[in-house]
Amino acid sequence: MSTRSRSSFADSFRLGSSLASVASAAERRQRYVRLVRASILFFVVLAIGAYGFWTLTGHQHTALQCLYMTVVTISTVGFTEVIPVDTDALKVFTMGTILFGGASIAYFLTSIAAVIVEGDLVYRFWQRRLLNRVAAQREHVLVCGLGLTGRRTFSALHHARVPVVGLDVRPERVETLMQSAGSDVLFIVGDCFEEDTLLAAAIGEARGLVAAFPDDRDNLLLCVTARQLNPNLRVVVRLNHKTNAPLFDNVASATVDPATLSGARLANEAVRPDLLAFTDALLTPDTRDLLVDELPVEPHAPLAGATLADAHLVSRTGALVIGHRLGRTGSFTYNPPATLRIEHGATLLVLGDRRALARARRLLRAAPKTWLGRLASRPGRPR
Repeated sequence: MSTRSRSSFADSFRLGSSLASVASAAERRQRYVRLVRASILFFVVLAIGAYGFWTLTGHQHTALQCLYMTVVTISTVGFTEVIPVDTDALKVFTMGTILFGGASIAYFLTSIAAVIVEGDLVYRFWQRRLLNRVAAQREHVLVCGLGLTGRRTFSALHHARVPVVGLDVRPERVETLMQSAGSDVLFIVGDCFEEDTLLAAAIGEARGLVAAFPDDRDNLLLCVTARQLNPNLRVVVRLNHKTNAPLFDNVASATVDPATLSGARLANEAVRPDLLAFTDALLTPDTRDLLVDELPVEPHAPLAGATLADAHLVSRTGALVIGHRLGRTGSFTYNPPATLRIEHGATLLVLGDRRALARARRLLRAAPKTWLGRLASRPGRPR
């Protein structure tokens, strides 16, 4: 396995000119936003300072003199004071104006410098920050191959708020992804078949990988490489030719044939349009009404061992259990009876909104130990 350092990988991380322009535009927008905020803060400080001097001196000086006094105070240039600071209130106000005004001037000047100084250094900072964000990902999904199918898969995961990282060797595909999904998406431009690229995408901490290349040979090579780096990874493969399905039996967790799914979709759309509209509403990631999700039952979960009747999931969470499966290879039981026992290792299909699903997920997860429980579980010191 290659052990090239992450810094050397960052040095070889190159983007196309079109993608670099997209990244530069995103950074430029952020700098202009900072400049606008700094300008507003600076003028607010000037206005408050002038009004404060005008009020504390009993309206004895003109607005121009008060503004001049404010500028002299926050700039610390030491010119002649046109307003004598001879009261405690003026002294306290002047000290506050110096502190806040000096900070506002520093923020304003650095924002102007950031807008003026644009070049390769700014782009490299953006590039380094992107790599750091990718390396910090946990329980994310890698989408390899950002063609049409890969981009749609990435967008579906992104809209469902699942941590996702895109990988492709062609910068123009990443540019298209950024234009459709937003400039804040995480990606790496590199060869997905190289271990360095997958390691930079934190494949060891990933929960899944989607191989979406249009060639089954490429998908097979990617599956073998990914399995070597993370044997527990869930690998989903785009199957381009149905005859190649046996090749993925030992390396892929699931295969998806777009042609078969498209044919079934067209047939159901022709004869069962209302049913498809209902299922689409449930599976649409950005819906705010109802969702269907699969919730695994973890060991030592609060509801582990209880029956559905005793769990009272509907009254406690607002979520409805519509399916049950024990293990990964068992068959699903739909509309399970109230006497069904919630066992460790089972998976529940649950219907509800986002909040209901979140409450049900907490009850099916292992309860975290408190500091008192962890202290009590420590072995005692030998006497």
